[in-house]
Amino acid sequence: MKIDFHVHSAISLDSYMQFETILERVDLRGLDGVVIVDHNNMSEAETLNEVIETHYRNIDPKSRPLIIRGAEYSTECGHLIVLGLRTPLEAILMCEDRRYQCTAVIEAARLQDAFIILAHPYRIKGKQPSEELLQAVDAIEVYNARSAYLRNNFQANALAVQAAKKYGKPIVAGSDAHLPMEVGNAYLEIDCPRDVFSLEQFAAYQTQAFGFPTHPMYECISQGYKAICQKNPVALLKNAVKLLYSLFLALNPSGRALEGLIMTYYGETVEALRDQ
Repeated sequence: MKIDFHVHSAISLDSYMQFETILERVDLRGLDGVVIVDHNNMSEAETLNEVIETHYRNIDPKSRPLIIRGAEYSTECGHLIVLGLRTPLEAILMCEDRRYQCTAVIEAARLQDAFIILAHPYRIKGKQPSEELLQAVDAIEVYNARSAYLRNNFQANALAVQAAKKYGKPIVAGSDAHLPMEVGNAYLEIDCPRDVFSLEQFAAYQTQAFGFPTHPMYECISQGYKAICQKNPVALLKNAVKLLYSLFLALNPSGRALEGLIMTYYGETVEALRDQ
C-alpha cells in the first residue's frame, strides 16, 4: 500500500480541502490510502464516513483506499499525530494558547491504545525533540514534504531519518498537504495488504518512505488563506512578503533536500530474524 500519512482538510483553518476533494486527489495520485488529520481537531468523523460511502459507492469496501481519521495536536514539545482515538483528545484535555501539554496528550492517547506519530520533529531550527519524546512515540515522520525547504531548513527530514535509525522507530511519510496539488508528495509504502492492515501491528511491517519537496510558496498560500478567513490583514501582509521570498528560495533546489526513496524500515519481525 502507498499511504500519505499527513493531509489536512478544511476543518484546519489553513486548508480549504473538503473531504471529497482529498479522496479525488487520492484517486488521481494512485494512492492506496490517506491519513486525514487536522490541527487540534478530529471532528466530523461521521461526515467523513458518509463522504467515503458516497464517493466509493460502486467499489467493494475491501477494495477501497484506506482512509484513516486522526488529529495533529500542537504541544510545547512539537506536533503529535494521534490515530485510533475513540474519544477526541480536544474533548477531554485543556488547551492553552492553542497548545496541549505534551505528556498529557501521550498519556491520554495511551489510555485509548492510540497510535502516536512525532510529526516533522526538526522543522524549527535550533529546537530538537528530547530523547524522552523520541522514545515515547510509536513512529517518527521521517519525511514531511513541506519541511524540505520550509524556512530554508534543508536538513529537517535528514535529521528525522537519523533519529528514527538511532531509536529504531517505525517510520511514516506525509505530504502535510493543505492544498489539493500537495496530496501524495510524500507517502509510505507498506508491505501489507489492505484487508489485514492494523495500526496495532504497524511496527512489524516492512515500510519504505518516499518523498518529493513541496515548494515553500504553498505554505505561504495556506497561511494567507487562514489570514483571510480570520480577517487578519497584518498576517496576510506578512505572508505576502514570505511568498515573494519563497519564490526565490527554491529556484535551484537540486541536491539541497532529500527526495525519492528516503528510508527503509525492515519491521520488528524481519529484524528479529536477522538477529537470529
